[in-house]
Amino acid sequence: MGSMEPELDRVNVLFVLWRSIGHIHASLGLAKSIESTGHNVVYMGHSNVKEIVETQGFAFHQSMIFEGNTFPLGIGNLPSDLMPLAAKPKQLLKRIRDGRKKHSQFVKLIPEIVRELERILDLYDPAFLVFDPFLLYFYLPAYRRNIPAVALSTKPLATPDQAVPPYTRMTIPRNTLVSRIRISAQWKVQHLRYRCWEVYQRALFGGAPIDLAREFSTSCDFPIAEEWATRPILTDLRLKCVKEWVLHTPRFDFPRHRIDDAAIYLGPCVDFHRAEHSFDWSSIPEGKLIVCVLSTVLHPGSRAARNRMRFIRRLIEAMKELPDYVLICSARLGCSPSDLRIPRNVRIYESIPTLQAIQRAKLLITQGGGNIAKEAILGGVKMLTFPDNADQPGFSARLLYHGLSLRCQLSHATSRKIRSLILRSFADDSMDERLALHAQELRAFPTADLLGQEIDRLRNCRNGITVQNSEVNVNSK
Repeated sequence: MGSMEPELDRVNVLFVLWRSIGHIHASLGLAKSIESTGHNVVYMGHSNVKEIVETQGFAFHQSMIFEGNTFPLGIGNLPSDLMPLAAKPKQLLKRIRDGRKKHSQFVKLIPEIVRELERILDLYDPAFLVFDPFLLYFYLPAYRRNIPAVALSTKPLATPDQAVPPYTRMTIPRNTLVSRIRISAQWKVQHLRYRCWEVYQRALFGGAPIDLAREFSTSCDFPIAEEWATRPILTDLRLKCVKEWVLHTPRFDFPRHRIDDAAIYLGPCVDFHRAEHSFDWSSIPEGKLIVCVLSTVLHPGSRAARNRMRFIRRLIEAMKELPDYVLICSARLGCSPSDLRIPRNVRIYESIPTLQAIQRAKLLITQGGGNIAKEAILGGVKMLTFPDNADQPGFSARLLYHGLSLRCQLSHATSRKIRSLILRSFADDSMDERLALHAQELRAFPTADLLGQEIDRLRNCRNGITVQNSEVNVNSK
């Protein structure tokens, strides 16, 4: 499909998202809802997702900003990714030198990136912008033009709360003193880890996120000292002037002491009508269908990639002892069926059409990603989660808390444990009832009203008018 041009007689909204397919899919329902209000949505991002975006009927702007750069910045060189190279000093030093070089090149490109962003703003004159949080560096040129923005979150709120553990943790809070002490300690550790990560990034690779934000702010005359509000999460980037649109409901979270004023819950915003590639379902053997869809956010060669490959092997071993069940697995990124000894009741694919799979599945195996979990809940499909890193532990904890999934940490999943959890999931009839109730609540959420108020707020901000926060009351308990 060729490049699509936006309808210039409509007001534009610019979506600035990274190349993760999961992030794109999570945004589609929201984008279509915005277009239904008379706006024109244009996506800007990496060329890898151009075809996906245009297939859904949206215009796509390809920019040099995303080509050759890795986002979130610095996340591909975490200490856990460098540890395997400790015994290979030459490779380790090369990885560090390459990382420093990429950081230096990116800093040198910032004035050019700012000019490119200003050109794009001139071209589309957006009413507002929608960002992946870790791409908010690119909002700074829009700030001085009084163009407002929001950051998308497909996960529960990351703002620290003394009643809720960090979403990087597997912990489920309890109403006990021991639980409160544990959560408090986890947040202290989370803050310490974030500070250590900043020092680590500066020492090895030349700069931390705040340093890059300062570089951008210098080029854009942006008040970074007043606006910086990042939380102690490695990939988090947050500005006080940018509110957060949470694509879920407050009730799905753990009970909080307070809701962040900068967070607006818009409900699930799942697009069940998105276009998907064709798939030969007649080739799937007969049996109780288990669908495994793993995270689309993955850095090849990282600890997460190694953990996932090991998990896939153990999952296949578990399926050898479950002949009445059939597994189809979307492995993605470098997992070739030729590398594995696959039994008759298993099919491994680079990717599968997720919505079609959910319609047929009796059980969904996932790492706990926010988008596919919402699709499974609304589709009434039981889940079995194997979280590894980032937001997966916290999201899987919430699924377990609400009785919507069983789970096991991915690195602890043996073939025997996987087999046991699959059988337990199929035997748990009460999970079906809980899924139905939660799906009903998700569908009843006042998304249209809240989104309409938010769009009015953003357009008024563009026009220099201050408005009150949303008047739609949503029970946060």
